[in-house]
Amino acid sequence: MTDRNLLYLVALAIAAALAVGISIYAIRSSHRKGDRVRLLLAAMMAVTALWSVSSLFAHLTVSESMTLFWFGLSNVSTFALPVVWFAFALQYAGYGRYLTKLTVGGLLAVPVFSLGALVTNSWHGLFFSNISVVADGSIVDFTPGIVYGTHLTYAYAVIVAGLALITHFAYVSRSLYRRQAIGIVIAVCVPLAANIAYTGSGSAQLNWTPVAFAVTGAAIAGSIYRYQLLDVIPIARQSVVETMRDGVIVLDSDRRIVDANPAAATLLDPPEDRLIGSHADTIHIGQEPLTAVLSSEETEREICHDGGRRDVTIRTTPLVESAGGMLIVLQDVTERRQRERELERTNERLDEFASVVSHDLRNPLNVASGYLDILDERVDDEAIEVLATQHERMEHIIDDALTLAREGASVTETSTLSLAELATAAWTNVETADATLEIIDDRQLEGDRGRLLRVFENLFRNSVEHGSDTADTDCAETTASDENLGVAVAVGTTPDGFFVVDDGPGILLEKREDIFDSGYSTTAEGTGFGLAIVEQIVAAHGWQVALEESPLSAYDGACFVVKASEVAIQPPPSDEKQ
Repeated sequence: MTDRNLLYLVALAIAAALAVGISIYAIRSSHRKGDRVRLLLAAMMAVTALWSVSSLFAHLTVSESMTLFWFGLSNVSTFALPVVWFAFALQYAGYGRYLTKLTVGGLLAVPVFSLGALVTNSWHGLFFSNISVVADGSIVDFTPGIVYGTHLTYAYAVIVAGLALITHFAYVSRSLYRRQAIGIVIAVCVPLAANIAYTGSGSAQLNWTPVAFAVTGAAIAGSIYRYQLLDVIPIARQSVVETMRDGVIVLDSDRRIVDANPAAATLLDPPEDRLIGSHADTIHIGQEPLTAVLSSEETEREICHDGGRRDVTIRTTPLVESAGGMLIVLQDVTERRQRERELERTNERLDEFASVVSHDLRNPLNVASGYLDILDERVDDEAIEVLATQHERMEHIIDDALTLAREGASVTETSTLSLAELATAAWTNVETADATLEIIDDRQLEGDRGRLLRVFENLFRNSVEHGSDTADTDCAETTASDENLGVAVAVGTTPDGFFVVDDGPGILLEKREDIFDSGYSTTAEGTGFGLAIVEQIVAAHGWQVALEESPLSAYDGACFVVKASEVAIQPPPSDEKQ
């Protein structure tokens, strides 16, 4: 045996072992139902292993009949390999939906016909016109027949079609998938070139095609190790991940970056062209390595990037189907934080302004009230009582204006509260005269106790002050025969919140759109801020308030319904009597 033949046999053995190893790895990693990319890769490598093994035994046997048998089996591998390769290319490039039984049947038509011609070749000679063993019994010399030429042309056409699919995919893709696709194209072009050289130089030569698949196996194995070919399947990725405004990074179990979209690349260092394949320790977000943010599910960092400061929310999620893998989502919230900080500064200035105005108004008002008291002791005049009433009204306006300016901030700290307890406590804080309160039922709420007390106080005050108004005001007809009777107020629950209703005259339809406007009042004595404050506090909780129809037939006056968020509503304790 010559050194050249020995080298050939060793290369065949290596190619077979490598193909078997990749096939087993692909099958074992195919843990998802319907994962055809991995299964097709395993099938392609299995056929490659069969080709390499049959070629190896064809050169090792000394019997002419066994040499021809193993040579024929190696040709069977060439029937199946182009079809399996094309199916793999279809699936990998995202056209798996076309890989139907009808498609596979059509692809197998020529190979099945060629197989039949090979098996029955001794009868007609259409596959091999002539075939014999030459040299030392390890090389087969043959004259191609018509069917052999058809098979060869078909095989080359199918292989080139598969290469075209993956080349196109590489052209429209980027980063990870482009490198994967280029690696696959190169891997397949090597054995294709070797086979073209073999068929073009005559049959009585060593066929290095299966040996060349050792290079194919190495290239695909490199894609597995470097780019996680078997762990990331590129189906319609560019139409989703590439166009996301949030940055997306995929890490493998070794914390190497196997994918990153353009949005992520703008927030990381080094640049995008050096991200893929780099370890997370070597990639920085701001001044710290990417691995520093993997310990928590969600965090926020202020980073310096491209000469400016950026606020970034970072969320990490383990990849269930990739043992040890990690998905990182980077959301640039800089503009949102800037708006929040600007709103906070605006609120601070507004609060400061309200405090200054309140102080500057109260001082002269207190002085005027003091002199009015002195004047009341010296002079008996009804005008003094009018002035005192107006001074008191100015006090209310100042208080309400200050409240309106301060109660708009969002509620950040809440506690579990009882609707009945809130309403009862607020009722005691309001001058209700002969009015009555009925608690229909109870529930628990999550909210700011101080602010919600003010909501109920203002709603109760509104009912008491307007509950006995007559029809010649801005309200509807009175339902009470004696307007001196105290108004009745009820508090109860709705499926998504609570209501406050009275049995007063209600509010005219044409006035209902204006009742929550600041400064709007139906009486000369009102400040017009009460219901505006209610709406503002409710909104600060993330809730809504509206004037609706009463759910109680005995209370047909003004009904204010508050719709709270789901998380703010809880059922009352089971041992609490309603």
